[in-house]
Amino acid sequence: MSLNEVLERGKRVRLLSGEEGVILAENENFGFPLWEIKLNDGKIITEARYRFDVLIDPHEVPKEPVISSLLLQKSDGENYEPATLKGQFCSFNRFLKRHDYGHDLTKSIEFCKTRDALTAKQVDLKKMGKGNGAGKADVLTDADIDALFSSGQLGLSNPTALLHIQFGFVIPFTLGFVV
Repeated sequence: MSLNEVLERGKRVRLLSGEEGVILAENENFGFPLWEIKLNDGKIITEARYRFDVLIDPHEVPKEPVISSLLLQKSDGENYEPATLKGQFCSFNRFLKRHDYGHDLTKSIEFCKTRDALTAKQVDLKKMGKGNGAGKADVLTDADIDALFSSGQLGLSNPTALLHIQFGFVIPFTLGFVV
């Protein structure tokens, strides 16, 4: 997003600290514009424009020609994986380079909204559970866990089974993945 972009009340923003909020109003302090932002936790703060970024709604379509490819779906109506969208974007960029387009989609300021929309779409798809591909782990059911305990692979019966619980079962869940 450009620092010169016209901001309006209700736009979602992310501060440099990572906190998110909504713009409430614009103020001035000795001619310098400041923005009142209500954070998600309810706290209201005042920040200069360079201290936050405007968040892009993944369904908002910038007025740039490339963005239409990001909104396409597969022929069966499913969304593409986030990495596939990035690959299509880079392939399109290579195509334009080969044909002397004159702008690099990944770096040029003319396509900053396209890049922001791509990132927002990827985040949105990851929140919907896309992005793990064929290598994603299946969720263990209670029956699976009971079977592991009854077979002796998990439990307190021997040191190896205890290590399986600690390193193969408990720690991956705390790290956010399953072995």
